[in-house]
Amino acid sequence: MKQTLTKREKVLLYILLCIIIVVGGFFYLIMPAMEKHTDLQAKKDTAEMELISTKASIPRYDDLDKEIKEASKELKAIKAKFYDNLKKEDVDKIITKLAMDHYLEPTSLSITDVSEEEILNYKESLKAIEKKDENKNEDGTKEKKKNILKVYNISLSVDGTVLNLQNMINDANKMKSLKVASVNYNSVISKDEKSNSMMVTFKLFMLS
Repeated sequence: MKQTLTKREKVLLYILLCIIIVVGGFFYLIMPAMEKHTDLQAKKDTAEMELISTKASIPRYDDLDKEIKEASKELKAIKAKFYDNLKKEDVDKIITKLAMDHYLEPTSLSITDVSEEEILNYKESLKAIEKKDENKNEDGTKEKKKNILKVYNISLSVDGTVLNLQNMINDANKMKSLKVASVNYNSVISKDEKSNSMMVTFKLFMLS
């Protein structure tokens, strides 16, 4: 016996069919997108963790920038302690003025050509040009770079009192990279005699 659906049953079946279509569409269209989203979120979280780990193993850029600025400041301060690349006539003016400012009469002045010297005991020079990097020799051993400075060797003979000469020596050793190497009292009559003949040798250092 054939059974006929009532109008109400037909409506219910239609509604059920719509629900099935909607739910099926959700799973067919939405679920793959959600799965992809979940997968991408997991990859993103992993990448963020790796980024945090990488940043932790690399010095921060602001720290590096700070170190560079501090090193530049220190380098500038060190360079200020040295004379620039001077010519002989510049050295002549410095030494002559130094003597005359201390009431000494220059009788002779000799300045060698600029040369290079390895500095071993000159502390300011060592600090200025010390290198942390080390080079390897051909045999594989390491050695530090040599500390090299440009230098003028200067011999100054003067007439004057011993006291004025001593004052000049004290002040000379305070002048940037000018250092007294030796003093020779050639002909000292008395400590206060203005005609005493004396000789001073200087070293004027410049950065290479």
